[in-house]
Amino acid sequence: MKKILKLASFVFVIIFTACSSEEIATNDNKVEVTENHFSFSPEHYTSDETLTRAATTSVTPQVVDLGDGLQAEINIEQDKESPQTRATQPISDGHYTIYAIDATGTRVTGTNSKVSGTISGGVFTKDAGTKLELTPGTYTFVCFNDAVTDNGTNLTVASDNDALIGTATETISGNAWHVNFLMKHQTARVRFRFTGYTDQAVGVTAKFTFTSPQPVVNTYSVDASTITPATGTSANSYTMPATSTTFNTKYVQAHDFLTNYSYVLPDIPTADTKLTFTAGTIYGKALTGKSFSLSKLSSLLFERNHSYTVSIKLKTILYLFEDGTVGVFAEKGSRTPIGVVANEKTNTEAGFACALRYYQKYEMGFTGNSYWKNTGDHIKENSGPSPTNMVEAATDMNGYNWTYSPNLQGVVRANEPVIYPAFYLAAHHNPGVTITGANVGKWFLPAYGQLVKFAETLGFTPLTFTTDEEKWPHYKEGFSAGLIDKLEQIVTAANPSVTIMRNYFFLASTQIINNSEYRPMYLYFQDEAPSSTKIFTGTCWNTMSNSCVLPFVEF
Repeated sequence: MKKILKLASFVFVIIFTACSSEEIATNDNKVEVTENHFSFSPEHYTSDETLTRAATTSVTPQVVDLGDGLQAEINIEQDKESPQTRATQPISDGHYTIYAIDATGTRVTGTNSKVSGTISGGVFTKDAGTKLELTPGTYTFVCFNDAVTDNGTNLTVASDNDALIGTATETISGNAWHVNFLMKHQTARVRFRFTGYTDQAVGVTAKFTFTSPQPVVNTYSVDASTITPATGTSANSYTMPATSTTFNTKYVQAHDFLTNYSYVLPDIPTADTKLTFTAGTIYGKALTGKSFSLSKLSSLLFERNHSYTVSIKLKTILYLFEDGTVGVFAEKGSRTPIGVVANEKTNTEAGFACALRYYQKYEMGFTGNSYWKNTGDHIKENSGPSPTNMVEAATDMNGYNWTYSPNLQGVVRANEPVIYPAFYLAAHHNPGVTITGANVGKWFLPAYGQLVKFAETLGFTPLTFTTDEEKWPHYKEGFSAGLIDKLEQIVTAANPSVTIMRNYFFLASTQIINNSEYRPMYLYFQDEAPSSTKIFTGTCWNTMSNSCVLPFVEF
């Protein structure tokens, strides 16, 4: 009886083993490679600290004049994935295809020579009716998503597709084998971040093209080991979101508009790319037809498996409003402008703006004098080291302190209308409307560096200085024509009572050492129409009769 039971058990084991083998073995001794044999992991986008360069030059922002009072400040940065995202992110959901190449380098063809299916949450579910059956041996497996075209003898990847290809070599023998794919991005992805002082962009679309022939289709060998490019001029399309609820991390009062990603083939120089607006308005200005290249962003290459954001700060003349917000005049709504922004507020420093009127004797109903000081003693008054040259003076941003902190003589000049009329006038400026913005400070007489920032905002660039530059009154020339007209249009738009902003000596609260005397400084805008504009600048005396006060305020 025991012998009979042992024999029956032996027969059962044989039958069970045979049935198990039939799950993977076919009648012709081939093995079906099922979804249980595959695993997939993503190649995460590279998160280097610096961008790879084709040259050693550094990346510096590029400024482009778009016309209609618009400028674009352009920069490029590489995106970074957080460690948490990298650790938990599965392969992208989608449809994938897998085929095999035998040890001789020949693709397996014929019936049941490739399997396809859908990956969702990292799990592969094969399509009904597809099979991959192989004779035991060593194979290279190739997996790709639907962004890749399979031509039978090669694979192709076109621009503007998020193509993924993974390869793995495995020996099929017995049951202890597994095919592990690392799915690699075959393109670089690029998006655009538009930053502006508005929360609305109306129908803005753009296309990203190449200015010279660049790879637009890559053809891969059957094992995906070699690539042959075909060149052309691609046109990837982008749409800017219509609204933004996201504030820029640096320019804290500006909004960000972030496009979706588009894809370009690798090794394309940024210098050979161009963005052209195809529709839309922002700041009330039409963008259609405006364009710029990335030619001045150094010799960078868009690299495979890298993720880039091109940041475009749309710059125009901005106004400070009574509620402490910043924007363009065309979108003021019920707000009242109180100043022209000379320096934008960031996450590390205050912004500041100049008033929409000035104070000079016999101008705009003002009858008093606007002297820096009502006596010509030229003694040291500002606390701390005084500038000794024009470079140091141009970095002085302490106008608020010079106005409201006691000077070396213990006097708060903001409170002295007789001895320090310029400081008093600036501090007691009335913008004509109640200020409701808690972030808006007190009006003050600007330092020289703050006047320089204002001039640069108007377009006096590059406004540079040297340490051996003359401190006595002198000209700085070569600036574009029409800048003073621009200044007058900016101010008059918000305050029609101001019709002239030229030929005034705008005082600074800065004192510079000049021949053992401590003298005030000024900026004077001079028109040389029709060819150019000049700046007349340097030191002056305390009691200069035609000095002019242009109040500033921080926000």
